[in-house]
Amino acid sequence: MRPDSELLHRYHRLGDALAFAELVRAHSIMVHATACRVTQNAALAEEVAQEVFLALAHRSHEAILSVPAWLHRVTWVKAQNAVRGEARRRRMEHEAALKAQEVEVSDWEQLSPEVDAAMDELPEALRSVLIEHFLERRSQIEIAARLGMSQSSISRLIAQGVQQLRDKLRERGLIVGAGLATLLEAQPVVALPAGLSVELGKIALSGPGVGQLPPLLLMTTKTQIAAVGLLVLACTTLSYQLTKPSSTAPTSTSEAVGQTQSPAAAKAISPLATQASPTAALRLEDLADTPESRMAKLRKLTSSGFDKLMRELVASGDAALARRKLKGLMGLDFTEEEMKAALHDDKGFTMAVLKRLAANHPLEALAWLAGSDDPNGFSFWATMGYVLESHPDINVAEVYTKVSSGPYRDLVLSLVRAQRAPMAELSRVLTTTQAGTAARYQAIRSLAAHWPKRQHAEAAQWAMNNLQGDELRGFLPELLYRHAETSPDETLDILRSITDPAILSVSLTRAMRGLVQKKGRVSDVLSLIDSLQGDQRAKALAELSGRWVRVDQKGLLEWINQLESPADFDATLPMTLPQLTKDNRKHALDSLMSQIDEPLESTLIQSINPSLGGIAEAATEIVHRLMQLPQLSSIGSGQKGNQELLWKAVNQLAADWVVSHGGSPQKAAQWIDSLTFRTPADKAAVATQLYRQWKLRDPAAAGNWAARMGVNIR
Repeated sequence: MRPDSELLHRYHRLGDALAFAELVRAHSIMVHATACRVTQNAALAEEVAQEVFLALAHRSHEAILSVPAWLHRVTWVKAQNAVRGEARRRRMEHEAALKAQEVEVSDWEQLSPEVDAAMDELPEALRSVLIEHFLERRSQIEIAARLGMSQSSISRLIAQGVQQLRDKLRERGLIVGAGLATLLEAQPVVALPAGLSVELGKIALSGPGVGQLPPLLLMTTKTQIAAVGLLVLACTTLSYQLTKPSSTAPTSTSEAVGQTQSPAAAKAISPLATQASPTAALRLEDLADTPESRMAKLRKLTSSGFDKLMRELVASGDAALARRKLKGLMGLDFTEEEMKAALHDDKGFTMAVLKRLAANHPLEALAWLAGSDDPNGFSFWATMGYVLESHPDINVAEVYTKVSSGPYRDLVLSLVRAQRAPMAELSRVLTTTQAGTAARYQAIRSLAAHWPKRQHAEAAQWAMNNLQGDELRGFLPELLYRHAETSPDETLDILRSITDPAILSVSLTRAMRGLVQKKGRVSDVLSLIDSLQGDQRAKALAELSGRWVRVDQKGLLEWINQLESPADFDATLPMTLPQLTKDNRKHALDSLMSQIDEPLESTLIQSINPSLGGIAEAATEIVHRLMQLPQLSSIGSGQKGNQELLWKAVNQLAADWVVSHGGSPQKAAQWIDSLTFRTPADKAAVATQLYRQWKLRDPAAAGNWAARMGVNIR
């Protein structure tokens, strides 16, 4: 059986209808069964199955990592849309809110209405193997062969997936004990209707990338089907293949029907697929842009899912695609010029999206945060800050109404209340939340991060007098991060009064952006760093150099040249070197290479830091200089010391080239081509890191280059 990705590629590039037919044969039973579970209606389930494969047909150009997982998610979404009107959704949510007690599940009938929604919330790696094992009835050995993994790895993934699925079900009020896997394995098999097999077969012949099928291809009478002789033959053959037992399925499309349909034949049929159809596939992002629909769509987008989407859009470099996605998922209108300007790195792009979401749809944004899966992540903190900054007088009562559920609802409401009475809200948190718990620490830290600017000084003094240990370490640094920009003198006085080195280190590090980058108070910061030692001193120096280099490179380089401590030098150089201007970096490298030794080699390798940007010049130039040394003249795995450090740094640089910064994959390819590797396998391993990102932007160019580099793209 050929990989799903290859079948999709053949269908999109060559119009190979039989390749698509093989995908239908492999996954249609799972899709239909999922639709049956969700809709509880046989007729609706058949319509949903057809819409799902129509959606796959005209999105065959996309880089879908796991076809079964993608199909399951789309099936679940479309089935939900088919059976739930807006009134029913509100009624069900209201009933769910009133029903607080949990139900212990002991049979499949109780479990089936919720299992698909819970499974959709799992990470894709776990969701994919659960779908293949439990819903498509594949053995662990078969899944391992399809994914190129060991059976033991698949077994571990299934165990992890079942445990996380059990947790998700419990969140929905269903308690399932150790017998969850048994219930999944014992689910009844829903037979695929013979008529549906024929209808799905027609989709394969419609041609890739089309919008919808014409009414002719959606008719089922013998007279209408007889109107196209080739269509009859293909559908009949495919129907036979779909209804054959999976254990006897052919291993390729050519074995299934004797020969592969030519591209010319596919093109001859494709014109039939140019008309509109009332049963066209409905994507989630195409729903009406209303506050309710935005909330529904955002709830399905976890923090990790949002971050992944941002990385994929940056990697694609497609401004038009990014505009459509953001309009459909969040109701955000960006101009093409704004998109092109933002699509240069994932963090900058993410910030632009979150800022627009907070400004345009604050209530939907807060509801999304309440359902977040990572309240410590960048997306949560940035979005919350943008909402409060752009809507300082947000209606608290309306927030209570709209933000009706979610594991972090209380945290979101607390932050909104704190904008009017922060000390009262902090007092409430301290008196109602048990000391020493993660929830209390999170609440205290979040309040500090979003504290109203006008009351920073009062809060800092209160914290110094009333908090201690982890609570002070959580509150004070976040408060000083913003206070340093508006009141540097007060911030420095507070820092000088801190006697605990650990709290001073983290507080000083957080305040560095305001003190150094915004206010230029370098000498004051250096005097505070002099009281620190060990790792605490190293972290503070690294942050100092990373901020200082952005405002005064000449002064920073003069200071570095006067350093006497090797530890201080090692802490500052990796954050400094990649951010220097081209001329300053050249002079610095000339000087460093003239006095190179093994410890300095290690420090330079640590400077190959793609997270600091400038990857096309800074990091690659450092690699080039290092490879001029005999001991580092070639790159390969399985070495020791600096050779192994350089190998890991080059791999990370290749892996971050497009996804983290939107860099040109063509330039990355030229760079990798210029390197000397110990073995062809080592070269292919580094090339694989780039190929995984490049294929999202230009599959054909990426595939051609990867094949030349020895990458296994199957």
